[in-house]
Amino acid sequence: MLPNLNANEFPLRKRHFCAGAFLLLFSSANAVAQSTAIELQDQAGQTLTTIDLLDSSSVTINPMTGDLVAVPVDSTVCSGSGECDATVVIESFTINPASVTQGGTFTAVFDERGAYECSRSGLPGANWNAGFQDPDSNVINVNVGATVATGDYDLVLTCRNGTSSPAALATFTRTLAVTEPDSSIPQVCIDEGRLAPSSWQRELNPLPLSPTVEIFTWTQFFGNDFPAGNGRNMRVRPDRYLALEFNTATAEPSGRVGFSDLGGNILNVSSRSALVTMSDCPGDFAPQADVDCRLVDVGTNAPAFRWTRTSGTPFQCELPSNADYYFNVTFVSNETEDNPDPNQLDWQCDPANPTNACGWRLQTFTN
Repeated sequence: MLPNLNANEFPLRKRHFCAGAFLLLFSSANAVAQSTAIELQDQAGQTLTTIDLLDSSSVTINPMTGDLVAVPVDSTVCSGSGECDATVVIESFTINPASVTQGGTFTAVFDERGAYECSRSGLPGANWNAGFQDPDSNVINVNVGATVATGDYDLVLTCRNGTSSPAALATFTRTLAVTEPDSSIPQVCIDEGRLAPSSWQRELNPLPLSPTVEIFTWTQFFGNDFPAGNGRNMRVRPDRYLALEFNTATAEPSGRVGFSDLGGNILNVSSRSALVTMSDCPGDFAPQADVDCRLVDVGTNAPAFRWTRTSGTPFQCELPSNADYYFNVTFVSNETEDNPDPNQLDWQCDPANPTNACGWRLQTFTN
């Protein structure tokens, strides 16, 4: 950064800039100086703009003409179609997801051209709002506070290059919906953050041949209380998860849920490796206290998810007695399946058919 030199210590060169005057603070003692930025001020001492330079750039002043030569980080900051016009364009601005619950998260991504700084506004109570700052960080992970009121919010992104030209400022707006959390999720799960990724929804229509039937529980899906159940085809659509609630009270010592090929004429449902957990929270795909209660590659490398009531049994999820639990199923990429942060899981089934649901035929067994 160029030092903020005092005019009484160093002679300043006044140059005319678009019918107005500005001061370039620079020492005349050296023809070449190392710098990371150039600051332009008007005669009142107000900063008009600051242009970031490459760290390796030298700042050279021609002693005869007063021309200044340097290499900016962003060449478009110093270019434009008209006099004193450094055109700013916001080329893209997306938020994902566009609807979140109170206490949830979303990711904002933007791409601008020609801007020196950008500001964000429109969502109080979250880390979205921010004054003008360097736009180098164009991926913003936003935490929506639990106290943020529900409703639609217009998120405004404003970028500028520091000059007064109208072309040097651009704005872009996206709408975010904030909703109440799912009342069916136990409060302890919310407090401990053991939730599905904020961009996912619970799959309430998992029956591929009865797509309008809502399913919340093990009994509704299988037709019997845990651990019994008949074979049933299951689907999970993109960016969703299945969570079947059940009570662990049973006299059976152990059992398993088998994953086999879909039966019947099922269209637009692919079969790929599933991520499966048994947890006291719906959609909880984080690492479990019992490592065997979270299993990847189910249906391919592992043909079944196994559970037990016997302590210390390897490769089987140990269930407590008489507790409300959830059988959770989803599908994620191989690259993210072991990530301990659920919000880093990428839902994926069939890359060749990205709109397809994913599913298996589930069959329960007891020992």
